[in-house]
Amino acid sequence: MQHGLSKVMKLEHYARDLSKEMSNLPPNVDLQKKLRKDLLELIMRDKFYPAKVKQFKDWPLIALKAEINRIERVKIDPQMKRSTPDWNKYKKAIAELTLEYKRKKAELVAAKYGLAKTISKWFR
Repeated sequence: MQHGLSKVMKLEHYARDLSKEMSNLPPNVDLQKKLRKDLLELIMRDKFYPAKVKQFKDWPLIALKAEINRIERVKIDPQMKRSTPDWNKYKKAIAELTLEYKRKKAELVAAKYGLAKTISKWFR
C-alpha cells in the first residue's frame, strides 16, 4: 500500500513540475491567431443570422467556441430560438473579465501555485 502511495506522490510531483515548466513557455501567438481565424470561418459558414467578422472582433476564443456550440445546438434542435448573439456582451464584460482574472491570479499566487508571471501565461 505504501509503495503505491509513493508512486502516486511521485507522479503528482512530476505533473506539477511539468505544468510549471510548460507555463514558462511563451504562448504561441501564431497558433492563437490561426485558431481564431478558423473559428471565425466556421461561424461565418454555419451562422443563421446576418453577421460580419468585425462584429466578433472583441470576442475571446472561449466565446467563439461557445458560439459555434450554440449554432450546432440550434441546427440540431429546431425548437430552439434562432436569435443573434449579444454583440455588446464582450465589450462591456472586458472590464469584469479583467477584474476576475486579476482576482484568480492573486488567489493562485497566495496559494503558492506559482509566480504571478507564470500564472498569467496559464490563462492565455
